[in-house]
Amino acid sequence: MGNMKTKVVLATLVAVAAMIGLGAAFPGGTVPKVHAQEEDLQACSAKTLNGTYALTFSGFSTRGPVPAAINDFTPVAGGGLVTFDGNGNLSASETVSVGGLISPVNVPGTYTVNSDCTGTFITTPNAHLNLVILRKGREIQAVNTVSGNVILDNFVKQ
Repeated sequence: MGNMKTKVVLATLVAVAAMIGLGAAFPGGTVPKVHAQEEDLQACSAKTLNGTYALTFSGFSTRGPVPAAINDFTPVAGGGLVTFDGNGNLSASETVSVGGLISPVNVPGTYTVNSDCTGTFITTPNAHLNLVILRKGREIQAVNTVSGNVILDNFVKQ
């Protein structure tokens, strides 16, 4: 019982010392407030996406009518590189697995970027994505909006 009291007292003293130390580390004894940098508040444009991004995606696809039963879907996954030119054009070089059938895919495409950092990505035949641009263009998350596709994409700038 005495051992437990000693542990509680020591833990309390350590916590108090840590709080005092934090107060000494920051002027006025408070933690500084975080403010968005001006560059974080700038609007996005096509120029936000410029350069090469690693792409990964996975999900499911069906060629039948939708909505469809889960057993009507085929797994889809892949990865590759996408290069954005900063002016609305892109090129994609990917390896795609559809139900285990592996295919290389090299396609051109186009993209748009809205000022709120959303946009679109279109290639032929099966990619029409709605984008959300994150971290000042260093990452993109997307969903394939072609009917019958349940596929999520992630892009990371290289």
